[in-house]
Amino acid sequence: MKLLAVDGTRLILPNHHSVVEEFGEHSFGPNADSQSSLALASLLYDPLNLITVDAQIAPYASSERDLLYKHLDKLKEGDLLLLDRGFPSIALLYLLAARKIEFCIRMKEDWWLAVKDFTDSGEKERIVSFNLPKKDRTMLKDYPEFLDQKLKCRLVCVTLENRKKEVL
Repeated sequence: MKLLAVDGTRLILPNHHSVVEEFGEHSFGPNADSQSSLALASLLYDPLNLITVDAQIAPYASSERDLLYKHLDKLKEGDLLLLDRGFPSIALLYLLAARKIEFCIRMKEDWWLAVKDFTDSGEKERIVSFNLPKKDRTMLKDYPEFLDQKLKCRLVCVTLENRKKEVL
């Protein structure tokens, strides 16, 4: 099993007309009077071998999740993908399961009702089920066998040394 991780970052780009043409400009500062060109970058990274497997860059208005979808062709069946709190969507979980890509995702404690119920319960572990939202069915058009299946996931609560709780 190959361990891979994805994360994104925001980049301040050089002030050049070709950069502005490609990425646009955004107003910042206390009075929104400072113009900068910004981009969103995303890396698919092999943390054990310290290798970037794939990199994506897009205008600032893009989302980390959109760039994640561009990395998926670099993943293979059986890979283990680590993701942070900004990435999860039920459609993404379904797509990873359909492609047989294992995943571990840090969750916001109250983002989804199933996660909030789990966090509030004080349990250390729970199996939960999700249904694919109708709005996301087109994302799984190549995997029709998954469209009407419930997706089971295991939630795990980990207490860190600082006593903060993380849900995976």
